[in-house]
Amino acid sequence: MKLKTTLTILLCSLVLFISCTDESNDTNNSDEPVLTSHYYFEGKLGGEPFTIEQKVYDGYNFVTEYSFDYGGTTIFCANQPDNEVHSECYAVYASGLLTYNTPKDIISAKMYFGPIKAEEKTLESEINGIHDFFNQNKEVKFRRDFGNTNNFQGNIAFDFFPPEGDNPNYYYSTRFNDNSEYIAKISSVNQIEDNFIIIEGTIDNCKLFDSRDEKDENQGFKMLTDFKFKVKIQADFNFNIYND
Repeated sequence: MKLKTTLTILLCSLVLFISCTDESNDTNNSDEPVLTSHYYFEGKLGGEPFTIEQKVYDGYNFVTEYSFDYGGTTIFCANQPDNEVHSECYAVYASGLLTYNTPKDIISAKMYFGPIKAEEKTLESEINGIHDFFNQNKEVKFRRDFGNTNNFQGNIAFDFFPPEGDNPNYYYSTRFNDNSEYIAKISSVNQIEDNFIIIEGTIDNCKLFDSRDEKDENQGFKMLTDFKFKVKIQADFNFNIYND
């Protein structure tokens, strides 16, 4: 009888202990922040490692100095008659992790994708065009926007903004000169909302040219190596302004 009573007490104690442990774990888990989004640029510039990132947790504020920037997203129309509908339209999408009102020792960066066809001027066709573009271009060449633009056929660019220091007016970019021997690899494209698309990829190496050294030949640069990125772009242009 005593043995039965003792076993009963032990079993009840064990159940109570497990219950309390589960409740304790639930309480601890509920206090831990849940990571809801993480965007970043990470690699080495001139052999020096860097990480630029923004993490957002459920119910918590940003944990870095960086803000996500969609500025620079633009639509262009190659055919722009005075009294007719613009045509031959395409888009360039920008996505950056930038800083505002922060110390001058903070780095930041911005990436560009395009031109991407945007002829039909509807949100649905625009998003389809973005997906088609990345499905057809798993390896993307670099665009050039300054100097000799004969090599303008690329579809990706990257800008790196060093700490401001005493000279805030310079930065490094793939767009200043030739990067035709290098490529970026797109590893993942996912639509998360009606007009937001997450893009992940890598760049083994390429040149980031110094904006202070403007010349076509022997322009100063630093090598970007071991680079990976995760960014998001936003569709939904106001196409109406291009209709007349």
